[in-house]
Amino acid sequence: MVHTTCSLIPSAQSTGGVSTTVSDANTNGQLPSICQTVGTSMLAAHPVQAVPTRILRALGSHRDAVGHIQQAPDVALAYAAGLVDGEGCIGVGRNPHRTYSYSVSVRIVMTERAPVAFMYRTFGGRFTGPRQRAAHLRPVYEWDLTGIALATFLTRIGPYLQGKRQLAATAVTFVRRLRTGKPVGAEEAAYRQTLFTQMRRLIQQRGKARARLLRP
Repeated sequence: MVHTTCSLIPSAQSTGGVSTTVSDANTNGQLPSICQTVGTSMLAAHPVQAVPTRILRALGSHRDAVGHIQQAPDVALAYAAGLVDGEGCIGVGRNPHRTYSYSVSVRIVMTERAPVAFMYRTFGGRFTGPRQRAAHLRPVYEWDLTGIALATFLTRIGPYLQGKRQLAATAVTFVRRLRTGKPVGAEEAAYRQTLFTQMRRLIQQRGKARARLLRP
């Protein structure tokens, strides 16, 4: 599978490639501080650092993620939006060996275990880690979500997103289109390719904007 992800600029908390990156900071100045405040209190109320990884993996799955997402309170949605805007990656991929095979996902990779485990505990999906990237780097933890659960998740956190709102909306449209189960004719194939191109363009624009911010 060929993946196109949030940015072409690797970060200190990335996996060392383009598949997981840190996005540019929100310039509106409100949501990150809100998320930091509620996130600290939520993590304190739900200590997950002491929970073994094998138990965390049993807490949720892609199958029951939709139920978790629908029951999530607004404060959890706001915190999740802050993480997705700041640390997350909304990505799209296409299988070059299958004409109409696309994948859309959201992923958060961090060296801190607690926020990643919180996302898994609250929204389902998949939790992995610790994963050692290199001997001189700290291990990372990863949470990701795909399929119809992804569309539900992005729809619910959409009002709280700042930097990735348009990308998330396009991803929701794409996922729902892929899940119709209808035969793929020429018109449908062309529309899917259009959505794929739109997502790639939005992702690349974010990467270029971040590169400009990092220039001395």
